[in-house]
Amino acid sequence: MNRYFHIVLIFCFSFGINAQIKDKEESMKEESLDDIEALSSKNFPYIERFHQAVREKLAGNLDEAKKLYEECLEEKSDDDAVYFGLGEIAKEQKLNTTALDYFKKAQELDKDNIFYTQELAYIQYEKADFEDAVENFSKLVEHEPRNVDWVYGYGKVLVYSKNYEKAITVFNQLQDQVGVVPEIMIMKADLYQELDQLDKTEETLLLLKKEFPNNTEVLETIIAFYEDQGEDEKAFQLIKELALNDHENGVAHLILANEYARKGENEEFLKSLPVVVGSEEIGLEDKMKLLEHLYSIPNVTDSVVLKLSKTLAEVHQNDAKSLTFRAEVLSQSGQTKEALYFYREALKNNTDEYRLWTSILAFESAYKDYQALYEDAKEAISYFPSLPFVYYAAAEGALYTGREDEAMDFLSQGELYILDDDKQKARFSMRKGEIYFAQKKFKEGVEAYNKAMSLNENSATIKINYAFSLAKSEKNLTKAEALLESVEKEKRGSDFYYTKAYLQYKKGNTNEGIKTVQEGISEVRYKAELYDLLGDLFIHNNQLEKAIEAWEKAKKLESRNTLLDKKIKEKTFYAPQYY
Repeated sequence: MNRYFHIVLIFCFSFGINAQIKDKEESMKEESLDDIEALSSKNFPYIERFHQAVREKLAGNLDEAKKLYEECLEEKSDDDAVYFGLGEIAKEQKLNTTALDYFKKAQELDKDNIFYTQELAYIQYEKADFEDAVENFSKLVEHEPRNVDWVYGYGKVLVYSKNYEKAITVFNQLQDQVGVVPEIMIMKADLYQELDQLDKTEETLLLLKKEFPNNTEVLETIIAFYEDQGEDEKAFQLIKELALNDHENGVAHLILANEYARKGENEEFLKSLPVVVGSEEIGLEDKMKLLEHLYSIPNVTDSVVLKLSKTLAEVHQNDAKSLTFRAEVLSQSGQTKEALYFYREALKNNTDEYRLWTSILAFESAYKDYQALYEDAKEAISYFPSLPFVYYAAAEGALYTGREDEAMDFLSQGELYILDDDKQKARFSMRKGEIYFAQKKFKEGVEAYNKAMSLNENSATIKINYAFSLAKSEKNLTKAEALLESVEKEKRGSDFYYTKAYLQYKKGNTNEGIKTVQEGISEVRYKAELYDLLGDLFIHNNQLEKAIEAWEKAKKLESRNTLLDKKIKEKTFYAPQYY
């Protein structure tokens, strides 16, 4: 059996019989109760016992009902209604083998009772007794040829018993009643293929495509059929034709985009991708897979990615993944303030996503958006009160918005949850060092930094922050220089170059500081604060025009220094402030 036939056998097509069975059961129960009521007046003990068994079963007392039914059998062993009642109880108790035996016995005693035949057919189907099920489903369909559930069940057991030609006949009968249904048509196509009647397979699939032109599963099935026959181009042209006739058909373009991606046809891929991203028919996961492929294509411009991310966020405006993707794209293009907006929008309906919180807090820290960091970290604490990182982030936000005492309180609370993690202990001790230096408690600050170094001596972050605190307070500049020299080259980011240039300025080497900042600008992605510092260095070097130019560049790159406009307007230096 080929792979397509295997695939179709796992399709979930509801028999839809539950409601019907319940209706028939209720009808039978009512009829039984009517009969029992009539006979009860004669005080016939057997009927009274049967009547009580029915009542117990209706009340859900299955064990008591079973006991009463079995007492009935001891008195009268050929009562089909009793066997059927016991079969229903066994079925409800998931004892399918036992239920099967009881239903068989009931049917043997009353071969014309269609309800017995129905229960027996379906229990045989569930137990994979397909050969026996065929006979009983055949009786059902003969009794009621327009019963859709029975006809479909008959077709299914014929398939499982490998009577493919008869199954096709039955499915054709069903199709005449219900019209073109994808599951049935695909099953028919697979059966024709199994019988090596490929012309009928193709005919069936094309009819299905005509009826359901936007059904992804149908289109993919046709493509799979043609590919299996070695007619890849025929399949592909079919989908291209569909996309050409319906420019906004997201399903067709999804298939095309996947094929173009597989074949490496990047230009065509980029034509189909916007339609897919803008389609409300396509799920976000499918879109994200294609967007991941986008990054493997050389020379894709920022404007293309920005436009796609904007569309994605508009179509999936309540989904954290689409909003986060938009934020990341904006950040990479330097639009970090708008990126922060989308990060925070992503949080609104996803406050329980810890990874999303860590991404946002890390983003705010990296871009010195300290007011947002302070607000968001405090909110994160309310959701994750036992996670040290959120206290660490809150302390940073508090420190750089002028709340040193509150920052220390956050660290004290967070330390309770660190346990034996030396790296986290080192980070907390480093942050304490920053706070102490801000409070001009230099001795305590040095002790805290030294403790951090002893716990994690290779941390570039600790070395850079320690060096910056020393440089800013003009304490032990030689040590600050040694700390920076020990930072490995691959770990020298924007903060490293900023600190090194600032240290050189404090040592009276403004020109060296300018060179260091310019080197950093050529090396790192985020340059806004470097340009801000470059302007400060130029102004201290009496190079006013260059200072203004650098500050304006910093503003364009969205530096978070709230005094930038004032510096540009007044053409003078002010120490950075981030709140």
